[in-house]
Amino acid sequence: MGPCQGAMCGRLLSAFVQERTGSPQQGARTTPRPPARTLTLESLAGAAHEVVEKRTALHERHLEMGAKLARSGAWSRPYHYGDWRAEYRAVREAVSLMDVSTLGKFLVGGADATTLLDRVYPCRIDDLAVGHNRYALMLGEAGYVFDDGLISALEGGRYYVNTTSGGASGPSPALC
Repeated sequence: MGPCQGAMCGRLLSAFVQERTGSPQQGARTTPRPPARTLTLESLAGAAHEVVEKRTALHERHLEMGAKLARSGAWSRPYHYGDWRAEYRAVREAVSLMDVSTLGKFLVGGADATTLLDRVYPCRIDDLAVGHNRYALMLGEAGYVFDDGLISALEGGRYYVNTTSGGASGPSPALC
C-alpha cells in the first residue's frame, strides 16, 4: 500500500525472514495496490461524458486576436497565435503577456499555516519574508513532482498559493 508498493520493504522483509529461518526461498512479492483515495463525482458518474469547458474573461479577445486554443485541465486557453517560433523568440528576447486567470489561487492562513506549507512543499517556507515569493514544487506521496506554483508570503502569517491550471480543479493529493 505504501509509495514503494513493496519494492523496498518487500526485499527487506524477505531478507529478514531468510536470516531468521535460514530458508533460501524468497518471499512472494506483494500485489501492488494504490492507497485508498476518496472518489470524485466524476468517477462515480461512470459513463456520463459531459465536457465542461471553462473560459477566461479574455476568451473572446483571444479569439479576435487569432488564438489557437487548447485544453489545460477544464480550461480552454490560447496555445499560440500563429507563428509559434516568432512567439518563442519574443518571449526569450523581448516581452510577453500571459492570461493567468486559469491558475489555481488559494489563501492559506491560520496559526499553523507555515507549518502546513512546510510539510506539503519540499522547500522551506518558514524563512520566506513578507512580500517575497518562492517557486515551489508539489510532490506526491511517492516523491514525484505533480504540480508547481508560487507561494507568496503575506502579512499576519498568511500565504497566497497558486497552482497550475490542471492542479486548480480540486484538492491536491498532497493535501488530502
